[in-house]
Amino acid sequence: SILCFYVFLALNMSAGDTDLADPICRKLTASEQQWLPQTSLISLCARLSDSAASKVDLESLREASLFCRRKNPFLNVKINSQELTFERNDGIPVEEERLDSDEMPVVRKALQEQLERGIDRSVSLARVALLNGPNCTHLVVLGDHLCFDGKSFMYWTGEILTTILNKEERKEGEMLPFVDWTTLIPEQTFSPFSPVFESIMLKTAPAEPSALATSFVEDVVCTIDKKLFADLKAAAKANGSKLNAPLMIAYFAAMADACLRLEPEKGQDRPLKVRSVCAVDLRQTLGLPSSYMNNSASVVPVHTEFANVSNGTVVGDLWELAKQAQNVMLENVEKGEAYRLNDMTKRGAFHEFAPYFAILCLWSNMGVCSVPDGTVENVEVHIRGVGNNPIISAHPIAVGDALNVTFSYGPLLHDRETVEFISERFQAHLRSLATCKE
Repeated sequence: SILCFYVFLALNMSAGDTDLADPICRKLTASEQQWLPQTSLISLCARLSDSAASKVDLESLREASLFCRRKNPFLNVKINSQELTFERNDGIPVEEERLDSDEMPVVRKALQEQLERGIDRSVSLARVALLNGPNCTHLVVLGDHLCFDGKSFMYWTGEILTTILNKEERKEGEMLPFVDWTTLIPEQTFSPFSPVFESIMLKTAPAEPSALATSFVEDVVCTIDKKLFADLKAAAKANGSKLNAPLMIAYFAAMADACLRLEPEKGQDRPLKVRSVCAVDLRQTLGLPSSYMNNSASVVPVHTEFANVSNGTVVGDLWELAKQAQNVMLENVEKGEAYRLNDMTKRGAFHEFAPYFAILCLWSNMGVCSVPDGTVENVEVHIRGVGNNPIISAHPIAVGDALNVTFSYGPLLHDRETVEFISERFQAHLRSLATCKE
């Protein structure tokens, strides 16, 4: 069976001074080792409802983290950087921080400080924090991108809250197999990157490579009001589309608007060609459980063209382009393009990355955080990494009828004003899409 294969694989990948009888202790694979020099963290920040906040405290979080560890292997490990091995940790660090205000700028500043503190890999690869304001509580989960992707923490947040608030609904289960998921990628010969789809590029400020190496990303959070989100859902249904399609095309159009704002002369060239990559969750295609907490995500190329521009911005009905871009993404998934980036990583073929990321932007696909009803008011994604990439990435996440999109950027390459403009144009394009129904 697949499960037996996973366990066999995990046991046979053990090495060094690790305990061969313990499948949690094994040698880091090449694809895991390539993450070690990087500082790349993911966090989810969930604003709890008043009823949930009254029941979530440090003691209940510690109990919940112990329960979650029973099924998720990466919550049980730390890294021995000398031996390049996973070892059992002593638990998930849980802490509480008191805030003087409930205002979101104060909360985001505290979250940024949490991200700057980072993760001590010699202790654990994840941790949990409660940010308690005078009248509001935020649950924050943080983890190392070496092992976790965004879906991992959407699942983990839901499991934590279910364990605390709905104990009768929590799911018992045995430990999932501890594998390097890239070993499950099928052998495949990929087509070359030709013809490379030409793309407009966002003008960046000059910056010294040495400065970029120590500059970390910043972000702008775009909150979509509940009425607009509801109208957009209705418009997507009327157009026979998944909700991700209009969100993605609005992002591409906003990025094109930003290019035109910085370099108006580009508006003379039609159509405006946008090349991006879009995140893809590989759990299903690899046969991994949907609850598997690991960095099992990849990206596929997606592109579009904007022919209608007026007064320096993209105009017109974008629904047909939205569906076309969605189809391009799905076709590339079908071709196996989602495996290409990870194939490069496995082979150490880092020189092949350049054409893959000769892009304007990165779209993370809309994530839906499933939590017990009435427990979370909204969720934001924040990341921590070196801001040496000229692209601006978008990370949308929804819970219930609330949607936030985080735009992440390198502050030495882009002005915050430009990213705020992208956020404004993104919302403007969404409003236009929400009013266009077949």
